Amino acid sequence: MPVKVRRLKVPNDRFGDCSQNDDHYIIRICNKLEEEQAIEILLHEYSHVISWYKCSKEDHCNEWGKAYSRVYRIFLKNILLNPNM
Repeated sequence: MPVKVRRLKVPNDRFGDCSQNDDHYIIRICNKLEEEQAIEILLHEYSHVISWYKCSKEDHCNEWGKAYSRVYRIFLKNILLNPNM
């Protein structure tokens, strides 16, 4: 399912969130965050997308932790360690 990412104003009690529509996921990231913070939130929320159906009762279950670990390793390997990509 496609994922749409938006930087916009979000409620004051959060830096970002993730939701599911009929045909796509939406990740919202606070537009007031610095770029580095926004990337951290994107990785966090994208991990929710990956683990959405396995973590139905809690937001940060073991499957979310595994997804976050994979997403972060891929980010480090492909983006931070290869900046010319």
